[in-house]
Amino acid sequence: MPSLLDTGSYLDQLYQEKFGRAADAEGKAYWKNAIDNGTATAESVAAAFDASQEAKDREDSGVADGVADTASFEAAKAANAAKAPAPAPAPAPAPYNAAEAYNNTVNSTVAALNSPAPSPAPSPA
Repeated sequence: MPSLLDTGSYLDQLYQEKFGRAADAEGKAYWKNAIDNGTATAESVAAAFDASQEAKDREDSGVADGVADTASFEAAKAANAAKAPAPAPAPAPAPYNAAEAYNNTVNSTVAALNSPAPSPAPSPA
């Protein structure tokens, strides 16, 4: 495996080795950032390439590693674009408001004390 002294060069070589093409700018930037910030390793990126839709399309078409195949790249790109965006995260809960919680407790207590007492149940005859 090549040295990761230059992540960009490693990725250029990996794209050629796996897909037979130059790295697309968006993909290269994504993987370079992942390796440089430690969220991915060279090995995990290579494994991700092997598990990618592009690799699956190439295998299904009988295209060997390192051989150019624009159709597989375009198909994988279209499949990624068609994916629905991830749902927005749920909003954070409102911060705890101690004064409001105290007032709610006091008001509930006062209301309970001021309500009429329930009528006693009739006694059996």
